[in-house]
Amino acid sequence: MNISFIPVSKDNYKIAEQLHAAIFPEYPDTYTFAAISGLYPLPPKWNNLVFWIIYDGDVPVGICGLYGYDDYPADAWGGWMGVLPAHRGVQILVDIRDFLFDYARAHGYKTLRLYTDPVVNAAATKIYERAGMYREEYTNADKPVPTTLIFSQSLNDEPVRPWNNRPLFLNEFHAVSEPIIERNKQNAAGAK
Repeated sequence: MNISFIPVSKDNYKIAEQLHAAIFPEYPDTYTFAAISGLYPLPPKWNNLVFWIIYDGDVPVGICGLYGYDDYPADAWGGWMGVLPAHRGVQILVDIRDFLFDYARAHGYKTLRLYTDPVVNAAATKIYERAGMYREEYTNADKPVPTTLIFSQSLNDEPVRPWNNRPLFLNEFHAVSEPIIERNKQNAAGAK
C-alpha cells in the first residue's frame, strides 16, 4: 500500500463526492466537499474544515476530514471517514488514524471526537470501541439520527473530557446544507 492524503479542493471535490456516495449511500451529501472548496457558505460556528481524498497509489479509495467549532477550540471532529469496501483493512485504518491524530495535534487540538449512528455504522462503531475510544450517547435535541454516539480520544496524556451533551449545532448545519443538497438533487434530475 502506498497511502497518501490529498486535500479536497475546487479541482477535485467531485472525486470526494463520488467516493462519499459510494461509501455512504444512505447519507447523500453534495454540500460538504463543495463548501470546503469555497463554493458554498460554511455552517455557522464551524471552522477549520479540511477534508482529504485518500489515495492508494494513483487510485482514490476513501475520504476523511476534520473540523472544529468556534465554541469548542480544543476539540477536532472527524468527518465522513470511510474507505471503499475493496480497499478496507487494518493497515489503512491505522494510516487514517495516525494521519488525523498527527494533523489534529499539530494544529493544537487536545481531543479528537466523532459522532456516528451505531445502527448504520455498526462496523465503524466496533472499530472505535476496539481502539479504546471513550463512548457516550448523544441525546441533545439536535442529534442527527435517533441513536447517536460520540467517540472521543485524548491527543495528549490527559484523560478524555466527556462531551456531556453539549450542542453540536447540527440544526444550523442542516439549515445551510439541506436546501443546497435538495437543489442539487433537483438540478441533477432535470439534467437527465
